[in-house]
Amino acid sequence: MISKGYYSNWLKEAGRGHLTAVLSWGAFLFYLMGKLSDLMLGTDDFYFGIASTQLLWICAAMGVVLAFVEFFYLFQEKKQDFYFSLPVKKSTIFWSRYVHGILHFMIPFLITQGVCAAASAVKAPGLLPYAWQYLYRSVGVFTAAFLLFYHIGVLAAVVSGRFASAVLTAALIVFGGQILFEDILPGLAKCFFASFYRIPFLEDMAALAPFTLMMKLGGIGLKDREEVLNYLPPGDLAALAAVWILLLLAAGIRAHRKRKTET
Repeated sequence: MISKGYYSNWLKEAGRGHLTAVLSWGAFLFYLMGKLSDLMLGTDDFYFGIASTQLLWICAAMGVVLAFVEFFYLFQEKKQDFYFSLPVKKSTIFWSRYVHGILHFMIPFLITQGVCAAASAVKAPGLLPYAWQYLYRSVGVFTAAFLLFYHIGVLAAVVSGRFASAVLTAALIVFGGQILFEDILPGLAKCFFASFYRIPFLEDMAALAPFTLMMKLGGIGLKDREEVLNYLPPGDLAALAAVWILLLLAAGIRAHRKRKTET
């Protein structure tokens, strides 16, 4: 028989699931309204996917935020003990929270992208030949962006155990990675290679940083319409993003297995 306290905890956690939905739908509703306004006003740079800086920021922010919301029970000893006391495997708990967060992102994201593609094809017939290939490429790129930052958030939540330290851990991975791959390692490499500028890998080392990687993969900075609509994400960057995503997920799974009850 479930105790009153455990039933209360379960209701609170169910409510946290509604918070995930509100955050996702709210963010993409505002994004959709803004993009449709740009389309109605005839803005030249109506890019709802690839080359959209706003969408990249939304995917990055939602990735970390949804991860923290879904795994918030790890930040409270009683909630963690409640979850780990359930008659299910820890892996089941992990994957249920993990998939729940992804679904709450993907549904409004796909709807928003589909509406934008249809609206652009109707309002600007010249975009019709490109609309659907631009759509599926954009969905692929920004799904990868979300997963990358979602896994960063999951790993930070699992290894930290406290909300403040999880925020610092996520910031360290994101911003520390930028500093490491854009400044520190290239600077050290220049000390060892006289012809540094001739080594492509070292010149492109900044792409190893998560946010820079997703900017390059997402075509952020492209302005020419033909270039944007025909943009095909480079295979090497896509492979690098896949490696980041899988490594972060593997680290998060392993860390979650090591978590134990606090009391």
